[in-house]
Amino acid sequence: MRSRRQRYLYFAFGWACFGIGALGAILPILPTTPFMLLALWGFAHSSRRFHDWLYNHRWFGARLRAFKRHRVVPLSVKLTAYVSMLASLAFTTFVADVHWAVPVATATLILVGIIYIARCPSSMPTEDSAG
Repeated sequence: MRSRRQRYLYFAFGWACFGIGALGAILPILPTTPFMLLALWGFAHSSRRFHDWLYNHRWFGARLRAFKRHRVVPLSVKLTAYVSMLASLAFTTFVADVHWAVPVATATLILVGIIYIARCPSSMPTEDSAG
C-alpha cells in the first residue's frame, strides 16, 4: 500500500507527463507517446480513475492500448524518435561545449533506445500471426 504522499507524487508526475505529451501532440519537437506511457504509469500508481481515463482516451488511448497489449510502436513514431535522438546527439557532439564523455554517454543511451524501439512491431499483429 502506497502512502498518501507517494500517491500524490505519482499523480503529479502523471499530470506533468500528460502535459508534456499533450504539447508533443502539437509541437513536432516533443514526442507524445513516451510521455503518455509515463503518465499512464504515474496514474497506475496513484489513481485508478485517471489511469482508466487516459487508457481509454479518445485521442491517446489507442496507442497506449496497442503498446500495452503488443508493444506496438507505429512507424511514424519510430521515425520521429530516431530523428529526435540523432538530432540531440548531433547537437551534443558538434554544438554543445561539453566534456567528451557527454556525447559518448548520450550515444550509448540513444543506441539502447534505438535498439528497443526497433525491436517493437510497427503494427498490430494480424489474426494469422497472432497464433
